[in-house]
Amino acid sequence: MPEYLVPSGYVRRLLIFVEQSIDRGIQWVVFEPNSEPTWIAVHQSITNFLRTVWRSGALMGTTQEEAFFVRCDRTTMTQDDIDNGRLIGLIGIAPVKPAEFVICRISQKTIEAENTLTSFNSIVDIHGMRAGFSEVEGLDTASDVLRDVERSEDIAVRKLPGKRKYTSITLKRGYTRDAKELWAWRKKVMDGKTQRLAGAITLLNEAHRPALTWEFSDCWPSKWEGPALHAKNNEVAIEEMEICVEGLVLRT
Repeated sequence: MPEYLVPSGYVRRLLIFVEQSIDRGIQWVVFEPNSEPTWIAVHQSITNFLRTVWRSGALMGTTQEEAFFVRCDRTTMTQDDIDNGRLIGLIGIAPVKPAEFVICRISQKTIEAENTLTSFNSIVDIHGMRAGFSEVEGLDTASDVLRDVERSEDIAVRKLPGKRKYTSITLKRGYTRDAKELWAWRKKVMDGKTQRLAGAITLLNEAHRPALTWEFSDCWPSKWEGPALHAKNNEVAIEEMEICVEGLVLRT
C-alpha cells in the first residue's frame, strides 16, 4: 500500500485513486519471486497505468518524465526486504506543476513472505482449503416476520420470528494456494454433485491480526470468477467467489 505526504483537496483525492488502483493492479505479485523480472513487470504495469492517468489530464507536464516516475529495483529495497518477500517501490506524480512530484511508497508481499495470506483483509478456511480475500460481503442473517393471529390483541399485532435466512457470502479479490481443490469443489456443483462443507472466515485488523471469526455450515460455491491457474504451481487469483450458507455464527 502506498504511503505518502498528502496535501488537501484535489491532490489527496487523486492520490487515493492512484493508491487503490496500484494496490489492485499488483495483487498478482504474491505469486512471484522478489527478483528483477518481477520488478521490471511491476515497473511496466505501474508505468502503463500512470501514463493513462497523465494522458487523461490528471497530471501536469508536456512529457512523461515531467508527469511521473516509477522506481522498483535494488535502490528501493534492502537485501532483507528481498529475502523476506517485501517488494518496495517509489512513484512520483506531478498533480500541480510539471516535475514537482508528490512521492508515494508502494509495497506488496511476494512469494517469499512467510504468510502471503495475511496481506489480505480476511482469511477463509473451508475444510482445510485456505484463501485470502480483500473484501467480504454478506455476513448477515435475517428472519421472516410472522403475524400471530391467535394471540393478537385489539390494539396491537403480535409478531413472531419465522424461518431464518442467510445471505450468500461474497468474497472479492483473493488469492489461494489451494486452487485445484477449490475449483474441484465448484465443479462438483456444476456436475450436479454438490458437496456441502463447513468453514470459517477470519477478519483481520489493521495490524493483520485476527479480529473476528465467523463460522458457517452447509456451504457450497455458487460462483467463481477469476483467471486460470498459475502456470508454475497450484496458486490462483480469484476475482470473486460466492458461497451459499445455511448457518452463520460469530465465534465468541
